[in-house]
Amino acid sequence: MPDRRVVATVLVLGAIAALLWWQAVSPPSGSLPTPAPMAADGSGGPVVASATASEGPSGREALPTEPGAAGAPKNPRTLGLELRVRLRGLHPDAKWTAPLHLHLQGLDAVHNAWLNDDSAAVPDAEGLAVVAVPDWVAMEIDHRGRVSAHDPNYRPFEFPWYGAPEFGKELVVDVQVVARLGGRVVDTAGKPVPAARVTAFAMRDGVPLDQEVARCNTDDHGNWLLAAPPNVPLFLVATPMRSSGGRIRSFDGSHLDTGEWRDDLLPTGAHAQGKIGTVVTVRDIVLPESARLLGRVAWRDGGGIANAEIQLVPRGGLVLGLGATSAPRRYAAGYGDRSQVAIAPDGSLHPGARTTSDANGEFALPVRPGAEVSVCLAQVRDLHLLDAPTVTASAWQPVEFVLPRPIALQARYAAAAIAGATLEIANGPTLTADGDGTVAVVTSTDRRVRATHEALRSAWIDVPASAAGTTVVLELLQARVPLRLEFDGDFRVRNTIVQWRRDDGEHGAEHLMRDDRTGPFELFLEPGRYHVTAGPGGGERNGVFLLPIERDVDLTGEAATLRLPAVFGGTFTVTATDSSGLHLGGVCRVRDATGGDLSAAFEVADDGRHRRGKPGELLPDGVNHFTAILPPGDYLLELEFERHGAVPQRVTIKPREVAEVRVRLP
Repeated sequence: MPDRRVVATVLVLGAIAALLWWQAVSPPSGSLPTPAPMAADGSGGPVVASATASEGPSGREALPTEPGAAGAPKNPRTLGLELRVRLRGLHPDAKWTAPLHLHLQGLDAVHNAWLNDDSAAVPDAEGLAVVAVPDWVAMEIDHRGRVSAHDPNYRPFEFPWYGAPEFGKELVVDVQVVARLGGRVVDTAGKPVPAARVTAFAMRDGVPLDQEVARCNTDDHGNWLLAAPPNVPLFLVATPMRSSGGRIRSFDGSHLDTGEWRDDLLPTGAHAQGKIGTVVTVRDIVLPESARLLGRVAWRDGGGIANAEIQLVPRGGLVLGLGATSAPRRYAAGYGDRSQVAIAPDGSLHPGARTTSDANGEFALPVRPGAEVSVCLAQVRDLHLLDAPTVTASAWQPVEFVLPRPIALQARYAAAAIAGATLEIANGPTLTADGDGTVAVVTSTDRRVRATHEALRSAWIDVPASAAGTTVVLELLQARVPLRLEFDGDFRVRNTIVQWRRDDGEHGAEHLMRDDRTGPFELFLEPGRYHVTAGPGGGERNGVFLLPIERDVDLTGEAATLRLPAVFGGTFTVTATDSSGLHLGGVCRVRDATGGDLSAAFEVADDGRHRRGKPGELLPDGVNHFTAILPPGDYLLELEFERHGAVPQRVTIKPREVAEVRVRLP
């Protein structure tokens, strides 16, 4: 037999390569999620486990192909194996023209080789594509694959899956038709504005809803093309953003932005409505010049502060969020994108812009002439800003933020710095120390601080603001007792969130994680009597579907162990579409066998973000994921849709599975 260590090494390397291969590229502008495909006959559950909007295979890094003899075909197709993919939801007014791209991969652990194959096929008029696959797909190896497509009349999709394809079933993919709108963004001189962000909001009763439905950026010539829900009145907001520099572009050639605003232009709005099967041309959106608000961030004892994040907050009016930067994080400046616009009563748009200070600590922000705004110093890179100062200002009125030098809080035990120690700040955030056991904080007020690490804990220490520029040491002592938790069952639990409440009213929660090589979970608590609840912790499947279990435990001066049964539940998704394949919003109440109401919120994933509705609300933007974990069994779903009435459905929840409920309404 081969050395177990060698086999383990091969498997680990294979897992790492697979993980790198599956990293998602940035989705195209305006792309929205699509539901996971099902077996055509409705049996056997989903053929594909999940779906992610994507640009398609062009954004992937090619992996090495499998070895073969010189001149021999590397992917022979002698067995006649075919994968049948059917598109469901094609609209009669929007022909599908794009090829489906199929990428298959297998890990041949015996020869330590990756087997790869790329194929493509254009679906016929009925939406069926038949793709020939290589003979090695029939081998008993570690299979994975993905099918993706990018058709201009439909939302882009990418479906990855693990395991060998089921050749006896069609892979059915629900597709979503879109309307396309296009135009140009220019300045008052008629010059194109590259990297401008065009964001679409649905209108209701003449007012835009504060939830974007689509977004894109402009190219070198200021041109933009947006995929949006059809036949919906839209309010478009064009925002002048800083380009990522052209180092990377979207699939359509548009500039990706860094999340920072240009300070010389202002946003502008427009109204439009898309149609299926055609591109609606929107007249030029003209961005007027701004009045520049200048400022500086500096230390109290002199010297500018570079890389400080400054946020401009509009005052008054209806505020619309503009989503996140379109550039991958390595190309984006700052700490996150909280761009907004406020619609004033007179209809003018006021920017809620973000920028970062330069090497001298200086910055500039766009404002409307005469407008009064709030300016917030949101963050300073590599420091924790405990007080976020905010000032009121207007154009041509310089703003200056002056900060005290940082205080270094260091956790030590027996004269050694403790890397990764947790520092609790009363009425403030909980921070994690670096490799030096240190956290650098900036504060203008006195603080109360404590450090903890496993069984160690320091006393609360009062840190005055006058300690700026110094190091404050927090000495750790043995003060806590380990509570060990182990789950018994056939499936190993690697993630759990443990909530605890002590008899004196103290309470808390901690997310515990482990791998297959470590022992039981450990939670460190002070001696006392506790009520402990261990529940789902996300991450891998067993952590996601773990049902909560409660226990009481007495902690004395020694370690205690709780052995808990690992009981798993499941959840479900709801995909509701009309006859043209468009998603519908509505209501879904969940009832168990006794009639008890177990309704919870639903969530829709889109463009790397998650939108959550009110309990029982189905969002009209994609596949709705039920956020609660239910015990196995049968449940009644009381579905209601506007203009369609009540549509009751039943769902069977199985352990560690996601059931799919699909409703297609006339």
